[in-house]
Amino acid sequence: MEMSAMAGTPGRPGSNCPACNAHSPPGAEKCGRCGTAIMDLRRDKELSPEASIPQTALNRPAFSAPPALGPSRADPTKGWQAPPPVRKSSVSILAGVFIVIGGIISSVVGLLYLMVSSMISQIGVGFGVATTVGVCGAIELAFGMLAIVGGIFAFMRKKFALAIVGAIFCMLSVGFIYSSLVLGMIGLILLVISRSDFD
Repeated sequence: MEMSAMAGTPGRPGSNCPACNAHSPPGAEKCGRCGTAIMDLRRDKELSPEASIPQTALNRPAFSAPPALGPSRADPTKGWQAPPPVRKSSVSILAGVFIVIGGIISSVVGLLYLMVSSMISQIGVGFGVATTVGVCGAIELAFGMLAIVGGIFAFMRKKFALAIVGAIFCMLSVGFIYSSLVLGMIGLILLVISRSDFD
């Protein structure tokens, strides 16, 4: 009878002895059964370092590896994946072809002008005529060469500014029956459309 009275019962005021688990009335400093100081044991248990640390924290390793730095992985099971390549259109290549053709036409016309200038000077028709034709041929040849260089850059999708300059010189060179002017204008329009294709 005495043991059942001393045993802790749920719902009764007071506390249980930490040593023998016997029930003690509220405010009791010692256990009525074993004489253990209840307040001292309770205070020691509350002040112990393990009591304030969660069990999950004690099971966690002291040091853990930091998260890996670098490019994100779409699928960790497949390893690192390079971003998909950006597809470039063929408009810039077509523009380069037009500009190069216009530059070639202008260069050929410029060479013909220089040949005619040489023939005129040999015949002796007039120094002024030969000089004028020669200067026009030299300008035509220079503009045609610059157009060819710009067309090559457009074909390679590099140096957008130089490709634009090449298209402008192709237009200025006029060419045979305005052929270079038309080809340069088409190439310039295509270059503007394909601006995003250049590096």
